[in-house]
Amino acid sequence: MSKIPCICIVDDHIEVRQSLSDFLARDHYHLLTFSSGIELLAYDDTPMPDVILLDVMMPGMDGFAVCAQIKAAEKWQHIPVILVTALSTRDYMLRGLESGAEEYLAKPINGLELRARVRSMLRIKQQYDDLKATLALREKLANMLVHDLRQPLNAALLRGFLIIRRNQLSAADHADVQIVQTQLRRMNSLTNDILVAAKMQGTQFLLETTPVDLKKIIQEMAPDYHLMSQAAQAKLTIDLPQMEQLSLLDANLIIRLIDNLVNNAIKFSPQGGVITLRLDYPQAATHQARLQVIDEGPGIPPAYQDEIFDEYRTLAMHEKNGLQIGLGLAFCKMVVEAHNGRIYVTPNTPTGSIFTVEL
Repeated sequence: MSKIPCICIVDDHIEVRQSLSDFLARDHYHLLTFSSGIELLAYDDTPMPDVILLDVMMPGMDGFAVCAQIKAAEKWQHIPVILVTALSTRDYMLRGLESGAEEYLAKPINGLELRARVRSMLRIKQQYDDLKATLALREKLANMLVHDLRQPLNAALLRGFLIIRRNQLSAADHADVQIVQTQLRRMNSLTNDILVAAKMQGTQFLLETTPVDLKKIIQEMAPDYHLMSQAAQAKLTIDLPQMEQLSLLDANLIIRLIDNLVNNAIKFSPQGGVITLRLDYPQAATHQARLQVIDEGPGIPPAYQDEIFDEYRTLAMHEKNGLQIGLGLAFCKMVVEAHNGRIYVTPNTPTGSIFTVEL
């Protein structure tokens, strides 16, 4: 490790804390000691532990309960826990593993075994830290790439829109420009997906949540959305609340979520169709914010309204034009669920769809 590893010792007996500290002193770790799990969970300083040695039999809150809380808390859950106890029966070992502990160390403590177990857990923690750093770098590079790509794409979309608007093209040239515009919008969507993929670990998103004002995000994105809707000869209406409210969200993923929903609405709207992007904060609801994207397209049959969020699914839902439902909406569902939210689609009367996101 580039930094000095930090080992945390939690035990209600000062003699045990001192003994474990003496065993580990020769490896030159930074040592933190706490007399209870409650004291550990209240710790909000630096350095954060790289490994936690946790006694099981403690008054107030035993080690099993403390370990379960550690593994349920975002700031603690990635830290390996070694349970330390004189209770070495199989039932206690299983209970310790079920509470989330990575290792189990029986008293009386053997110094060599303790040091070996700690080094093993430090290797696991280092792998986690390396992966997190790699993902952060990948996301940063993806952000830079998408930012650099967006400027020429938006410029090309605008020029194409102005050429069409001048209405000085032959029918064949007009059709060709429309094809170019369609492909440019597709490229813009693909660049957004680069950002989405950069934030994935396996099939899950790694969230970097901050206080986010959804109203401000939509206001900043509105010019691009108006341009895209005009290029598609559709009308975009944005309906925002008067109030401002902060929500704990991953801003980049939320932007990609809104992009996907608005792009889909524009893609499947008829000429002259109206697309509505609406945000509100329901007072009597389990979620803080509700976002809706409403279109007047062909709509989605009831039988497919759950399936459209499945990965890699393609559904033909219009006689004239097969509606390709694939990674875009699957990504939306993954983003929403990573935020413990809900996404669903309902019909828009007389025609079209209403995509609703509750966060």
